[in-house]
Amino acid sequence: MDAAKRRGQTTKGVWLSRCTKPSMLVMDVEGFDGRERGEDDTLYEKRAALFSLTISDLMMVNMWLRDIGRQHGGCIPLFKTIFRERAKLEPSKTRVLVIVRDYDYETPMETLQNNLVTQMEEIWESVNKQPGKENKLFSDYIEVTVFALPDRLLVQDFKEKVTNLRNWFSKGGLAELQQDKVAASGFAFSAKGIWETIKQNKQLDLPAHRILVSTSICERIVRENLDALALHEDYMSMKSGAQYSPKEFSTKLEGLLECVLARYDAETDMYDANVRAAKRHGLENGTLHLLEPFCKDMFNRLRTTTACESKDKIAAQLRNADDPATAVDASVQACLKEFTESCKELSSRYQVLCDENCKELRNELTSFAQIKAESIKEQRMREELERQRIEAEREAKPVREEAERLRQEAEHAKVAAACEAERINQIRELALRRVEENAQRGEPPRGLGIDPTLDAALSVSPLWHILRPFLTSEAPTTEGLINPPKNT
Repeated sequence: MDAAKRRGQTTKGVWLSRCTKPSMLVMDVEGFDGRERGEDDTLYEKRAALFSLTISDLMMVNMWLRDIGRQHGGCIPLFKTIFRERAKLEPSKTRVLVIVRDYDYETPMETLQNNLVTQMEEIWESVNKQPGKENKLFSDYIEVTVFALPDRLLVQDFKEKVTNLRNWFSKGGLAELQQDKVAASGFAFSAKGIWETIKQNKQLDLPAHRILVSTSICERIVRENLDALALHEDYMSMKSGAQYSPKEFSTKLEGLLECVLARYDAETDMYDANVRAAKRHGLENGTLHLLEPFCKDMFNRLRTTTACESKDKIAAQLRNADDPATAVDASVQACLKEFTESCKELSSRYQVLCDENCKELRNELTSFAQIKAESIKEQRMREELERQRIEAEREAKPVREEAERLRQEAEHAKVAAACEAERINQIRELALRRVEENAQRGEPPRGLGIDPTLDAALSVSPLWHILRPFLTSEAPTTEGLINPPKNT
């Protein structure tokens, strides 16, 4: 780099350096006409040109004013190589910035730029014109900008122009230059893949390479975002077992997804849209998968709470129903509707979990309702039997009372008959003793006279028929007293 010692090659290979202001990468490529490389090493020349065209947004070519129009000094071989390799790539604008050194202000800049553009168009046609095929237009692939710098010996003027060039870069000269390349985070991976493909002399399929790079980088960003999810405040609150309602859980979930996906979109903005969309969907599903255990716990709590509250409602509805068995489905469905309504905020994210919990709740409530309906039916049957028993008891009470009265009367009659029989026995014994006494004294039986009216009145009494003979002359014999007539 010291002109006082020697003039020679200053760059070997390809070097990259980061410019902090403006933020960009500057690539320095080994010159193609250097003595050290040799005049026959066209392979490296083609590789470097294709590599530079592929990864760069802007190519800068140094050209001395005195060499414009010359074969080698005018960079015609270089432009041929660049244009030949550029035509192999997909159509898109490559901006070429030509820095004309030692500009003397004699040739107007407009004329100078027109001459250079015309020369480049001729070179383009010479290397890309193919018989029988549609020509590729120079304007579809290349956009040329010319900037002139005076001789370095004109120090003040040279520094001023260099400052203008620097300002051109920092104040919008690079605007709209960025093509569909890659983000800085994936540049190393992409550049390495492109260089390996070029070295192996393979057809450089940039769309396929872009998809490969996009896939690799987007997958890495997805993994990093999922790993960072554990530090998010909402994630930690869900993980700690906070008691959220479905609506609150949904709000937390949507906020978390919005944060994660916004970060992903910002980091993958430069990559293939289809790949980004596919991996974005994967990131969303991955986030939902990580949150699924917390959602499952929330659903379990909600299902348990709903089941307890619903059982009281179902029991009340069944008790008020005329036929509890036919009211089972309606009562269960009403409670399930409430559960479904409370879960609708999460149904789009966790449809399977919603369906599973709804099914479990339906089975639990249906089983409860069926058992409860059967219990109510049995209770009503018992109550009906008890009512019938009470009614029968009420109707049977007068009958029992009448039977008791008749029993008591029969008992009284029995006691009276027993007493009557006892008196008859006593009278008979008395009459028997009298007969025996009369017989011992040798006196004939005798009796007393009885008034006919009294006799007719007392004839209804069995006792009278026994006593009457003793009061009349028809006194019974001893045999008659011992064995009275059957009808007596």
